[in-house]
Amino acid sequence: RVLADGEFYRVGGTTPIKVDVRIIAATHQDLEKLVQAGNFREDLFHRL
Repeated sequence: RVLADGEFYRVGGTTPIKVDVRIIAATHQDLEKLVQAGNFREDLFHRL
């Protein structure tokens, strides 16, 4: 949710905290094949 919305709430908090983050990820596996096989989440694949 933080990646999609750019904000989060602290546990028990009522005020949103805005953030600007980027994720750097790497793998040696073919993620498209893993998505097709159902072994990797498609929504996460597109967000990364």
